[in-house]
Amino acid sequence: MKLEYDSLNQQLREQLPVLGQPRYTQLIGGIEAGPYIVYGVIFNRYLVDLAHGTDLLAKARAASFINDMAVAQDERVTDMLTTEVLPTLLENQAMVDAYWPLLGVAARRRLRLMEPRFSRTVEIPSSE
Repeated sequence: MKLEYDSLNQQLREQLPVLGQPRYTQLIGGIEAGPYIVYGVIFNRYLVDLAHGTDLLAKARAASFINDMAVAQDERVTDMLTTEVLPTLLENQAMVDAYWPLLGVAARRRLRLMEPRFSRTVEIPSSE
């Protein structure tokens, strides 16, 4: 899927309609928010929820979206991935372990390039 910053929120809603549920939309108070808020709050909350759950298909869909973001031609998409989403995956070892097997080469490379302040407490697998 070709992701573009200007339609990123819409693309997320289309790929992961569950994020339209009140459980997630109430996190931003129902305001129409830009991608940094939507991804930094709603998508990240969803990623945390999935990491602690057993729905492997949903986790694979979320990881697929992250993979699409990691290879996006629109630099604003990859910048947002790096600043808003990837730090969530590095919050603790459980998050890294939950998503690592599902991430593609580009997403894994971006995780490895994160500043040490994000990854200091986790061990990122060395294998591609």
